Amino acid sequence: MFSSRKGHKRRQFCEMYLSHTCENPMKKFLRKIIKKVVTVGAMEIIENQRVILKEVEENKAIIAEIARKNENSQKVIAEITENYTNLRSTIWDLILEHTHLSGKFFPYKSQASFYHIPKQHNIIENYGNPATLPIPPKHLWEGYAETDEEFLNTGNVHITTMMEILSKDDFHIESGFRVMELGCAAARMLRWLADKASSGEFWGVDICAEHIIWCQQNLTPPFHFFTTTTEPHLPFPDEYFDFVYAGSVFSHISELADFWFFELRRIIRKGGRLYVTIHDRNTIDRLFETNPTFFLAEQLSKVDKETNILSTEFDMFTFAMFSNDDKRNPKGAMVFYDIDYLKKKLQDVFQIKSITQEAYGLQTALLLEKK
Repeated sequence: MFSSRKGHKRRQFCEMYLSHTCENPMKKFLRKIIKKVVTVGAMEIIENQRVILKEVEENKAIIAEIARKNENSQKVIAEITENYTNLRSTIWDLILEHTHLSGKFFPYKSQASFYHIPKQHNIIENYGNPATLPIPPKHLWEGYAETDEEFLNTGNVHITTMMEILSKDDFHIESGFRVMELGCAAARMLRWLADKASSGEFWGVDICAEHIIWCQQNLTPPFHFFTTTTEPHLPFPDEYFDFVYAGSVFSHISELADFWFFELRRIIRKGGRLYVTIHDRNTIDRLFETNPTFFLAEQLSKVDKETNILSTEFDMFTFAMFSNDDKRNPKGAMVFYDIDYLKKKLQDVFQIKSITQEAYGLQTALLLEKK
C-alpha cells in the first residue's frame, strides 16, 4: 500500500497529522515544532489548516491503519524535528553563498549564538620586514599556498608585479598617500606595503569578517581594516584615496561590476590610480595550456560542454561554482571578459594606462587613471 513514492509521502503526512492531534506532552511539543515548520503568517496558517482537513478526509483509511500500526511514527517525527533544526542553517548558507544577492557578508561565527574576540597583546614595532609580521592560520589563506613560505611568496610576487606596473606609469606610492585594497582577505598582499603604511593611511576591506578580525588583531597598526558587504558602497568621502587595488576580485563580480567600478572611481582622487585583475581570453588559453587539470579548467570544460562558450565570440560570460554539483547552492561566480569589451566600458570614466597579461597568476591586470 505504501510502496510508491506518493504513498510514502501520504503516510508521512498522516503520521504528522496524528502527532499534531494527539494530546500527550510529547505530541504537544511536536505540535509546536510542526506549526513553526509549516507556518509563515496568518493566511498560511488558515490555508494549511484547510489542506490538512482535506487530506485527512481523503486519507481516513490510511490514518486508521497508522493508528493501529504506528511503528514508523517516531522515525518520521525525528526527521521533522531534525529538518526544522537544520532549516535556519540551510537558509543562511543559501543566502550567503548565492551569487545573485547583494548586501551580504560572511559573519565571524555564523552558527554561534555567542562569540568573543580575545584581547590581543601583540604590538608590532618593526614594519621594515613584512615577512616577520604575524602569519594567519591556514584556513584563511584562500587556497593560495600550502606552506608559510608559499603564502608569503605569493603575496610578495603579486605586490612586486603591481609596483613594477605602477613604476612603468611613473606612479609611485608616496609618503602620506591613502591606499585601499578591496578584497584584502588576510592581507596576503597588503602586508608587503607595511613600510609605506607607517607614513600614510592604508585600508584593507573584505566581506569575510573572520579575515578582517584576524587582521585587526594582528596587523593593526600599521593598517586599518573593516568588514564590508557585496553592496557596491564604501563609507569613504569622494576622492579620498590616491590608489586602490583589487587582486582577483572582479574575476568574481558579475552584474554589479559596473556599479563597483563607479564606486571605486568615486572614492579615488582625480589623477589617482585603480589597479584590478580579471579573467580574459588569454587567461583561458593559458590555463588549458599550462594546467588543464586545475579546478577552474575542469569547471570551464564542464560549462563549455553544455554551452560551447569557448568556441563562441563573447563580450563577457559568467558561471556559478557549485559544491558537489548541487545547482541549488551556488558557491560563487567566475567571470570572464573580452578585454576590448571591458576597455570600451571603462574608457569614458577612466584613462586606461596599461594592460598586462599574466600579472596575477594567469589573470590580466588593468591600470586605470581617474579622469
